[in-house]
Amino acid sequence: MDEHTGRASLPVRVAAPCGAVFFFLGFWIHRSRQFGDFKVLRLGAELFGNGQYATAYDPDAFSTLAQSRPELAVSHRELDVFLSTPVFGWAMRPFSALAFEPALVVWMLLGFGALLLSVRILDLPLWVAPLAAVMPFGISNLHHGQTGFFAILLASAVHVLCVRDRKVLAGLVAGLVILKPTLLIGVGLWWLMDWKRWYPSLLAAVPSAGLIVLPTLIFDGFEPWRLFARSSAARIEVHADVVANQPTLRELAKRALGGEIGMSMTTQLAILLAGALGLWLLGRRWPTRTDILSGGAIFVSILASPHLLVYDSGLILIPLAVLVSHRARASTIETMVAIYTVSSLAMIMSLPPFGPLNDWVSPGAVGMLMLVVLWVRELDRCREPIPSGPLVRASPSSV
Repeated sequence: MDEHTGRASLPVRVAAPCGAVFFFLGFWIHRSRQFGDFKVLRLGAELFGNGQYATAYDPDAFSTLAQSRPELAVSHRELDVFLSTPVFGWAMRPFSALAFEPALVVWMLLGFGALLLSVRILDLPLWVAPLAAVMPFGISNLHHGQTGFFAILLASAVHVLCVRDRKVLAGLVAGLVILKPTLLIGVGLWWLMDWKRWYPSLLAAVPSAGLIVLPTLIFDGFEPWRLFARSSAARIEVHADVVANQPTLRELAKRALGGEIGMSMTTQLAILLAGALGLWLLGRRWPTRTDILSGGAIFVSILASPHLLVYDSGLILIPLAVLVSHRARASTIETMVAIYTVSSLAMIMSLPPFGPLNDWVSPGAVGMLMLVVLWVRELDRCREPIPSGPLVRASPSSV
């Protein structure tokens, strides 16, 4: 750290942009797979619209159909099955009605709009949005055509509503995450641990999630859900997980203990208990700081998730925003961004054609744990936050 400017040292400041460049180059090497996830979601939605649920969740039938379509016939080994919940089959229906190129443009514009709105909600400068778009999670979202920007928006809204003590609204928004239910697993754990305070949020999340799921049951019945469960179970049994290289403790356990033990439900339960312990310790240290507890719950959501890839790791914007509201040192934030970028780069460096450089440890999970340590240490030394902005402005209403 430069004592005169409060900035991180030059090597630390250079690490993040250099890491982002190499991260982009890594994806550029795999450009034949570009927008692969969006193609899967869009084709799956088209099949749902035609009532072809069995084709959507059958690897052979789905892959054969995908390769027969000119806009989808790419060298992408993941174009073999629709992996998402039936809810996504409904949510993506409007995009399946458009031609591929217009649908992709609309999807990307909506995604960046969601990122821009997230930055605004978190009371961060607007220039953070384009900066975030070239961080590893942003590059990954743009490359795959994924949903991470929308996940950041929902999580940011839940965070700010919690800080403002708008419990019912926070629960209603959290219920929408049934689209990807593991993304807020830490927030749900936090609410359950302090249920006397957060029971309105827990109760409000149920009808909200129900309204999202209900159309799939009314129009499609239980068959798509049965096919989804069977397809997911088959892939986990064969592959131990759909994809490796996740910034999660589950991935760390899988590398350290072996696939079968690392992927077991016992291991996942132990990870959740560790997350609960971390939240309890935060509650002991900052019992009245909802922003800190919420930021910690986001870290738990990332680390304790059974399945979370780089494109969803943009949730770290929320704990970083907490540091900004507490007047954290620029050097700490720069160091955290550098660690995140380098550890994300190390994850893709363990994939072909770079070779298995990280057979026994998950660099993403190790990097995320380092971020938690730095985050807590910086909050320990921070002054009180500036009494303005949505992150610190509380409403007396609990609605």
